Amino acid sequence: MRTLMLLGLLGLAPMLQAEDAAATKSDADTEATADAAKASAKSEVVCRFEKRLGSNLKEKVCFTRAQQELDREAAQKSLRNAEH
Repeated sequence: MRTLMLLGLLGLAPMLQAEDAAATKSDADTEATADAAKASAKSEVVCRFEKRLGSNLKEKVCFTRAQQELDREAAQKSLRNAEH
C-alpha cells in the first residue's frame, strides 16, 4: 500500500494501473520500477534550518538526498584520514 502511494506521488501509479491486475510482472520490470523509485528518492530535495557559525540566526539549507550522502561519505573519509 505504501509503495503504491509512493509510486502515485512519483507519477508512476498510472503506468502500474494500466497493466492487467491478473498479469504477473517479470523480475526485470519489478527491478526497473525499484530502480526508478530509488533514483527519484535520491533526487528528492530536502531543506532544513541550520544555525550559522558565530550567529544565532538560522539559515535555510536545501540539498538533494544524493548530495547529503556524498557529504556524509566525505566527512567520514576526512575523519578517518585525520585519525591516522
